[in-house]
Formats: sequence, C-alpha cells, structure tokens
Amino acid sequence: MIANVASLSGSAGGCQSEIGVASGMAASGLVQLAGGTPQQVVNASAIALKNIFGLTCDTVANAIEVPCIKKM
Repeated sequence: MIANVASLSGSAGGCQSEIGVASGMAASGLVQLAGGTPQQVVNASAIALKNIFGLTCDTVANAIEVPCIKKM
C-alpha cells in the first residue's frame, strides 16, 4: 500500500521512507504472527509509522547523505 503512494527508498525519500516502512512491516508482521485481527495489523503498522514521522534527514546533492536525527 505504501509503495503505491510513496517511495520505499531511503536515498529518494529519506529516513521516513526506509525506516518507517520497515518498522511498519515489522510491527504488522508481529501482530499477524500473534494472531491479531486485520484491523489490529493495520493499527500496529500505523502506530509504528507515526513514531518515525519525527525523523528528519538532510539532503546533500539530491541524495540523503546526512544521518537521521530525532526532532525534539
């Protein structure tokens, strides 16, 4: 679902793309393995993504080269 509307690449979309998608997939996968409902699976992914939205990356020459930092 995310790949249809956003970039999955860290170099193109920054930390939120790469780390956010990975976190969402991991969270939803764990809930699925624990026997969660489809709604719980989606909620787990959404909560993981919301946590990552505070990250920022600095682009250098149109590529993400400066590491992510957490906003305070």
